[in-house]
Amino acid sequence: MGVEFKSGCSTIQGSDKSKLWFCVPVSNSHDGEHQMVSGPEKVAMENINSPGHVVRVDKRKYEAMKTALLAVMPNTEPGLTVAELKEQLLPLLPEDLFPGGDKAGWWLKGVQLDLEAKAIIVREHTKPLRLHLNDES
Repeated sequence: MGVEFKSGCSTIQGSDKSKLWFCVPVSNSHDGEHQMVSGPEKVAMENINSPGHVVRVDKRKYEAMKTALLAVMPNTEPGLTVAELKEQLLPLLPEDLFPGGDKAGWWLKGVQLDLEAKAIIVREHTKPLRLHLNDES
């Protein structure tokens, strides 16, 4: 099933007279009918360093990284460094979502910052940074 852009794309005109083009992705079914293509399900990810800023990310990758990260996260101080966490969680990640560990570092950092924003994990102010579960959550 290939993805194409439906002819007759539309524009949205901004208040500054700029135009933004948008097209609706569709798929061709076997009988030639166009159907909407649903993208990956998304989840909101916060960042402790940017309060109030939320990004929407792939839910399957987020949940896989969160599960792996919490599985290896120590309960108490001194915690583990990000490098130690990554080393321990890489074997736990699904190969179909993170082939060869691809993009695992980005997802680890994103989920780490999200879990810190939600007070599920805490950081120790050490060099290098060390993380552990929040015993109050």
